[in-house]
Amino acid sequence: MINDYKGVDLSLKKKRIKTIRILFVLLILIIIYLFFSNNVDNKKIFSIQKLLLQNETKEASNTYNKIKISFYHKTSKEILKGIFELYAKRYDNAITIFNTIKDKESLIEHNKFILHFLEKVKYKEMSIYLDFLGIEFKEYNYYKALYATAMFKYKESESFLKKIKVDIDNDLKNKISKIRATNRKLKSNKFNYIFDINGTPLAYYDLLLKKTIAVKNFKGFNFDTFTNTINNGIRIFTLTFNKNTQNIIHKIFNKYRLNGSFILLKTDDNSIISAYSRNTNNKNTVFSKHYEPGSIVKILTLYGYFKNNIKNIFPYECQSLNIDNTAFYDWISHGHVSSYEQALAWSCNIGFAKIGTKLGLEKLTKSYTDFLFNKKDIKDNFIKFDMGTFMPENINNNYDLAKVSVGLSIFNKDAKKDAKDLITMTTIHSALLSSSIANKGILNSPFLIKNIKSITNIGAYNHKDLKIQNINAPLIFNKIKNAMIRVIKDKNGTGKNSFVDFVNMALKTGTAGKKKPYNAILTGFFPSNRPKYAFAFILEHSGPSKNKGAKFLKDFLKKFYNKGQE
Repeated sequence: MINDYKGVDLSLKKKRIKTIRILFVLLILIIIYLFFSNNVDNKKIFSIQKLLLQNETKEASNTYNKIKISFYHKTSKEILKGIFELYAKRYDNAITIFNTIKDKESLIEHNKFILHFLEKVKYKEMSIYLDFLGIEFKEYNYYKALYATAMFKYKESESFLKKIKVDIDNDLKNKISKIRATNRKLKSNKFNYIFDINGTPLAYYDLLLKKTIAVKNFKGFNFDTFTNTINNGIRIFTLTFNKNTQNIIHKIFNKYRLNGSFILLKTDDNSIISAYSRNTNNKNTVFSKHYEPGSIVKILTLYGYFKNNIKNIFPYECQSLNIDNTAFYDWISHGHVSSYEQALAWSCNIGFAKIGTKLGLEKLTKSYTDFLFNKKDIKDNFIKFDMGTFMPENINNNYDLAKVSVGLSIFNKDAKKDAKDLITMTTIHSALLSSSIANKGILNSPFLIKNIKSITNIGAYNHKDLKIQNINAPLIFNKIKNAMIRVIKDKNGTGKNSFVDFVNMALKTGTAGKKKPYNAILTGFFPSNRPKYAFAFILEHSGPSKNKGAKFLKDFLKKFYNKGQE
């Protein structure tokens, strides 16, 4: 038997066996590696989808770039690539990518993305993705019907609905009935889509004119900017407006027959209860038109006085000042002024000119910029709110510094040539100033859009409060509030004609403008003990604010609290 193995190299045979074993082990290791890598990449793909559905696109993109084993996930990666393009609104790129994908078997949860696009009112994205999935997609006809309705194509929507079999699916029957209800509304060519906080219609979209029109009994606000959004598909807006309050303001403006604007805010979150503009160009001047603010800014000059511990200037005699060899006058001679509260109540220019020149340009500038002057426009979705401007670069002497300290805006150089603005405010900015005083320096961003919903009445957007100012000086704001209360209660206060006995109020009046009769500007908050509302309004060319301006405010308060009119 031993002779049978004569001449055989047993070591070579052992080497081959060893090599085979090594290769087998390597194969097992490769299979294990591929298996676990595949599982890891599976998790990454599901993680990417979750991130995208939460609108965390940056993190989703980072995870996408970590997928290595594309052999197993080629289709999934390509579909995700197309979805990324949809999120970036690069629609042509997305369509090109989707057109190259033939095999749609993947780990992508198509239903979730279709529903996500619908809920977020991304109708175009939903339509492109539906076209990629094609008729084989189980709910293709239903979602195409939804898309057609959202784009005001109710006839096309009905044709898709006819293709759906709903014999036993009660949930689907209910969904279809809602689409058909919307289609019936669209057939009238007028579709209500903007509502106030109580669900009352404010404006509708006219399908024939292709524009948004306010309902007949809602005045003083232009909805043109909303049309730009609904042209991309139906959106249902709930605004913070209270229609009844807007109507109160409209009737008072009609009574006085003056142009101007009025805004009312809730001080807890700065939601806009009313924003009324009366003008010849039919624009929302309440958010955009800049005015010389007049004595409104004395509130901020007073804030600078307290903040910088300026040496007490009180008492003083209200007489003309000699500033830079030029006489600086007041509107009237106030005589003996004993305190800052009296100075604000009487709106004494001499006192605030003294404070402004003592503060100096740098400290006065800081006092104003603390309260949103020169701040970039504040935005609420597509709605823009202009803030006031302050231009210290146009102030070259103490006389102009005194002017701006009392809210006078025009800087006249070389005998009224090259006239430039020193300071301007908008009506909404004036209201925010009062709101910040009421809240002791804390201020949320103003907003009008409470929520936006898709055609299926699912929330696409809900407002979240955003703090834009927090000045920690409660003692200062309490002093300013007390001075504003005295504007009404002082027997010589500029706001005494607005006094009512059913609500306490803090107020500041202003009179300014480039030509007579000047504009009346008023701002304040109420109730003064527990502030709930802040307001501001301007009456163009109405004369001194203590006259028509104060009476206008009194009329508003009586109607707002349902106390009737005298």
